[in-house]
Amino acid sequence: MTEGRIIQVMGPVVDVKFDNHLPEIYNALKVEYKAQSEEEKKCGTNT
Repeated sequence: MTEGRIIQVMGPVVDVKFDNHLPEIYNALKVEYKAQSEEEKKCGTNT
């Protein structure tokens, strides 16, 4: 599996940067995402 980073999302378009090599064309993109609210960012983990 090739790993990459999401650089930008604009509507249905996702820009992904791959460090090593590009995956095969027409392969699916699996995204692991952790959401963090603005309050969590301000308070940190000390609450």
